[in-house]
Amino acid sequence: MSGLSAAVVRRLLPESPPPLSAADEREFRADFAASARIYRTEMWLILAASAVLLLAGIRISGIEIPPDLDRYRPLFLIGLAIPFIVRWASTLGGRLARWSTPLFIASVYIDVVVLMTARVAGLRTGVDLIPLVVPVAFLLSLVVVQIRFPVLVSSMVIGFAAIAGIEIIATPPGTAAMIDLLASSVIVFVPAVNVFEYERSLRTVWSAERRLGRVTRTDALTGLPNRRRLDEVLAAGVASGLPVAVAFLDVDHFKHYNDRFGHPAGDACLAKVGARLAAATAGRPTEFVARVAGEEFVIVWVGDDEATVLRRADEVRAAVGTLDDALAPVTASAGLAFLDVAGRDVAGGVRDLMTTADDALYRAKQTGRDRLVVAEPASDAATAPAADSPAADSSAADSSAADSSAAPASGTGIAPSTPAGRAFRADPRTMHTTPASIGFTDGESERRFRASYEVRGLPSRRLIMAGTAAIVTLIFLGQRWPLGLPDEAVGIGRIVIVAGMLPAALVGLAGTVSVRLRRLSTPLFIGAVAVIVAAQMVERLYLLPKGIDVVPMIWPIALLLGMSLVCIRYSVLLPAMLGLLGAVIVADAVVLPLTSVNLQTYATMLSMAAVTLRFAYREELSARLLWQHTDRLDAASRIDALTGILNRRSFDRHLREWLGDGGAAVAIIDVDHFKEYNDRHGHLAGDACLRQVASVIADYAGDDAFAARLGGEEFALVLRYRPGDTDADRTAIVDAMHAAVARRTPVTVSVGLAITHPRTVPAAGGTATGATATGATGAVDAAAHDLLSRADVALYRAKNGGRDRIVRDRVPV
Repeated sequence: MSGLSAAVVRRLLPESPPPLSAADEREFRADFAASARIYRTEMWLILAASAVLLLAGIRISGIEIPPDLDRYRPLFLIGLAIPFIVRWASTLGGRLARWSTPLFIASVYIDVVVLMTARVAGLRTGVDLIPLVVPVAFLLSLVVVQIRFPVLVSSMVIGFAAIAGIEIIATPPGTAAMIDLLASSVIVFVPAVNVFEYERSLRTVWSAERRLGRVTRTDALTGLPNRRRLDEVLAAGVASGLPVAVAFLDVDHFKHYNDRFGHPAGDACLAKVGARLAAATAGRPTEFVARVAGEEFVIVWVGDDEATVLRRADEVRAAVGTLDDALAPVTASAGLAFLDVAGRDVAGGVRDLMTTADDALYRAKQTGRDRLVVAEPASDAATAPAADSPAADSSAADSSAADSSAAPASGTGIAPSTPAGRAFRADPRTMHTTPASIGFTDGESERRFRASYEVRGLPSRRLIMAGTAAIVTLIFLGQRWPLGLPDEAVGIGRIVIVAGMLPAALVGLAGTVSVRLRRLSTPLFIGAVAVIVAAQMVERLYLLPKGIDVVPMIWPIALLLGMSLVCIRYSVLLPAMLGLLGAVIVADAVVLPLTSVNLQTYATMLSMAAVTLRFAYREELSARLLWQHTDRLDAASRIDALTGILNRRSFDRHLREWLGDGGAAVAIIDVDHFKEYNDRHGHLAGDACLRQVASVIADYAGDDAFAARLGGEEFALVLRYRPGDTDADRTAIVDAMHAAVARRTPVTVSVGLAITHPRTVPAAGGTATGATATGATGAVDAAAHDLLSRADVALYRAKNGGRDRIVRDRVPV
């Protein structure tokens, strides 16, 4: 039984926020606090307006305040002015920023004490001056000003304990008073659960932004920053106005190393080179190293003088030659270039720096390799690529790849990879935000998010509807005892419960439980709330004129505010809540006398609605950011950053899935003489060439084929092989792709083709379990390894046979 109870508790309680390292926790709290001050400024204005409406309501109603109470009016006004000033101070930066949260909490406590004091003083003189919902609303403001959850909960417990204690001591016990306090506790503490989820989402969004930054800016093989991060650092360095230098470093004779020892050995060698370069530049804030492609690396210096850079460039290059490689000696050549950033535009400065360093690297290789060559200063005319050069097509694309939001280089020279607070902001290029709605600009993303957001709201909707059904059932059974309601109240209560509240709650609950009704969950929930609120108002407006107060206004308020906590999209929530709230206020004002208490209650209802709607807006925004970051992380883990086609990780997974279902034809494609192309035209033109080749190969992908970049200048085209397909069909597609590359790009390719027929691959699916399923999976892995090995051997034969050709593996199948 204890195990079952623990399982139930785990399902009801939200998961703990993801843990962060000490350094990340400090960064998160700094970002969290910076964005919180914006929301505290908004709440400062809302609470100031609420105080004005409160005073106006007392004055407009013409309520007669006893002279003994009226003499304390100046103190009451001062009591409202002090928290106004303290709350304003909590919105300021500078030295007061670290005190922002304590100041805001203190301002709310002062409000609560002043309002409860005025309420008690009025009740003791026979005047209901301040309704209980007003101090409750001020306490509720803590929910939406982004206070960390542990601090928020303790603050709200202390605040509500003060409200409840004063109320119980100062007012005679009774059913109406207890109902008011119970409803107030619901209003205060139910949103706190959502605050936990909101902070958890923010932490997850923040962590996802960091992971997204690492994944999209890190080379998977070496762990070094990649070309995208390099572009950001160079753009920020040039924009800083500090001296900038770049060294292009290339592993000598790596093509021969790869051909002689194989790609796995080549990858291991590059990983060692990356580790050695990382170690050589570690602890130097003005130095930065990245892997840009294949065996090519770039080192950047920002803010160092030329003598220091020259010495360090040769030290870092020479460090590669100290590698302990059992297969062959490893050395590196490097070309170093300096940039005078004075008066230079960022894009032009980055382009000239990279081109000049690339030229210096070419001279280093031409003059014997294993050396450093320093570029001669060049004019803009000398270094700018000609209009018909391949590099001209690529320079703009690569310079634009730098993140436009990258911060300028700091005093240490290298810009941070993720600007502070960026994780909490929507990108206007992908998401539109207006005061009335939030949405993705891409229709497919919006459709997918709506489906996931709807599912996310089901548990809280189910909890609210189930709780409402349970409460009205208990009220139905306990109207005479223990509530002790009069007969007339019992009669009308049973009618509205049986005819309205209970059926509506059950229909709303069905929308969260039934799979068939889940697509209608939102309209069913809103409709259920509307029916329940209408039933409550019928009972209230029927009984209250007769002196029977069993449905305080705080009950429909609590249910309406609950709509903001169940993941209803803001564009739907806003009109629904305001429409229902307006109907409740109008109906109450028409039927009942317009007293000071009622006016204050209406104003407080509007204020609380503004608070919770604002929270719902931010909660949906955080949910969208989390969804977007997760989606981007997934894409970044699957897509090659340079070419936009699948990467090696996705290639391996897709190939195994297809072999588990049947057969496949794998064409491994290698760009002919790409090293020479790179040396002749430069690395920027080489990147542009690889993008062109990838685009041509991707044209032959579809439902039964996919394209991937395996690394460097090596690609793959995989064709599904189904029963009824022929080898000739698969070979014809590869022939067409091979011819298209030669026709549409400045290079040719060699292709190794291997085919595995469906009958030769053991099925991994079906109903097999345990050892059988494990064996089937192992068989698929073995088939994938064998297929790739045969295609690789065929590619080697194609290159040895003169290149620009297709060689089919001849292993019998």
